[in-house]
Amino acid sequence: MLPLRFFLPLLALTPTLAWAQFPPEIITALDDAIALYRRVRAERLRLATDTNERGEVLIGAGFFEGGVDPALVFQIGDEAFELEPDRALGLGAAEAYGPPPLPARSRRVHDGERGGLDAGSCRACHFVGGPDGAGAPTQQALFRGDGRHRSTATVRDAPHVMGLGYLARAARELERGLAARVDIARSQAADLGEPVRAALVVDGINFGAVTAGPDGALDATELRGVGPDLRIRPFGHKGRHADLVSLADEALAVHLGIQTEGRLDTY
Repeated sequence: MLPLRFFLPLLALTPTLAWAQFPPEIITALDDAIALYRRVRAERLRLATDTNERGEVLIGAGFFEGGVDPALVFQIGDEAFELEPDRALGLGAAEAYGPPPLPARSRRVHDGERGGLDAGSCRACHFVGGPDGAGAPTQQALFRGDGRHRSTATVRDAPHVMGLGYLARAARELERGLAARVDIARSQAADLGEPVRAALVVDGINFGAVTAGPDGALDATELRGVGPDLRIRPFGHKGRHADLVSLADEALAVHLGIQTEGRLDTY
C-alpha cells in the first residue's frame, strides 16, 4: 500500500473532492497535511528563486512586541525548524572548507563544549516517525568529546520534540500554583509574626515544603524536585531549561553553530 505522502500532491490539486464519507477528525488531518504540503512546496520554490529570503524565519524578540497571532508564530517556528541555513546565516563553528560559498565543516564528535556542526537543520536529526520526531542511531549527538574519537564523547539520542509547547504550559501552571502557596505562607507569617511552614502540593505533585519568615525570607531546604527559584525545568536531558526559548538557543549554538541575540546577551 502506498504511503499517504504519495497521494498528497493529488489531494492538494483537488481541494473540492467530496470527503463527506470520512470522519471529521480524518478530514481535519487531511486539511492540515495538504496545508503543510502547500506551505513547504511554496517555501522551496521561494528559496530556489530568491535565496536572500532564506533567513526571514529567524526572528528576534522585537517581532513579538504588540502581540502576534499564535497561528503565525507556530507557522514561523515550523518553517524555522526545517530551515537549512548557510554560512551567511552563521552556520558552523568558523571552520569551513574554504571561503563562502564553500560549506561549513561538520564535526560529529564535539570538541569539548564547542559543539558540532552536527547537521544542516533541526529537522535533519528529528524526523523518525515524521517531522518533529526523534532521531535514528546515526543522528546521535556526541557531546564533550575530543573532536575526533567517538569513545571520548557523551552519546545522546535526539528526542522527539512534538508537543513540547504543552509541557511548557504545564510547567508555567505548576509554577503559578507554587507561587500562590508561597505568597499565602508569607502573608500568614507577616500577620502572625512567626515562621509559617507550607506544604507545596500542586496538582497532586509533592514538591516538599517551604518555611516563610515574618520578614518575607524563605527557607527552601525542604524543597523536592525544584530549585529555590521555584522554576519548573522540563527540557533537556537533565532538566536544565525552563522554556523552549532557552532550549532552542542552546540547540542552535551547540548543534548548528548559530548564536542568537538572546544567547549573546546571556553569555
